[in-house]
Amino acid sequence: MPQKYSEVYSYNEEVGGCMAINSNHPEERRRWSMAHGYLHFLAHRQKPEFHFDGQYQRFPESEQLVETFPKYFLMPTSELLKRFNDMYRMHGKFTPTNLFTLAHYYGVSVEALVYRLEDMELLPSGTWDKLRDRGLKVRKVQEELGLEHIPQRIDLMPLHYQHLAIEALDQGLITEGRFAEFLHVDRLESRRIAEALREYSSGMREEDTNFDLRQIQTAGK
Repeated sequence: MPQKYSEVYSYNEEVGGCMAINSNHPEERRRWSMAHGYLHFLAHRQKPEFHFDGQYQRFPESEQLVETFPKYFLMPTSELLKRFNDMYRMHGKFTPTNLFTLAHYYGVSVEALVYRLEDMELLPSGTWDKLRDRGLKVRKVQEELGLEHIPQRIDLMPLHYQHLAIEALDQGLITEGRFAEFLHVDRLESRRIAEALREYSSGMREEDTNFDLRQIQTAGK
């Protein structure tokens, strides 16, 4: 996908909603793009959408909701407010370190978090512009703070699709070669993926077996 494209959304009656996210973008941006496409699925289901940088200089009404949704979906107001206040009370102020730590926790860019906090009137308007004008190097600060890269999945096929494929293989409904074709990988890589999927499924079954029913009773009180 060309660098300028962030996300493509389409809907098909047979397979449902489909999204493509640009894997060349950082994980924070990919999550934002996915939330953007998810709102299209919720609100404009039948309408295909191609989203790219500089697409709108003035947002049409239909796109205003789509642009607003990700910040609320990825950074819920009540929880964000609580975490901000907790950090503020602990240090007597909200520090740049707090800002980077909080952005990493929510899996969003520092810029997106600053704008969100500005909207909530927790940071002065223009904070991001001032940080940018001072030459803030986001990646450098993240490295200095020891903030690891946000976990990401760059699989070509959705995880649920992969589990359906391994189920079909294990039940003898498809061959190993067909399994590799479904995942668009060679035989060697398909075996590695099959082993990982089986280990994952085995772990999930063990968790189900060991689940304490008393947890449900406690949670309901």
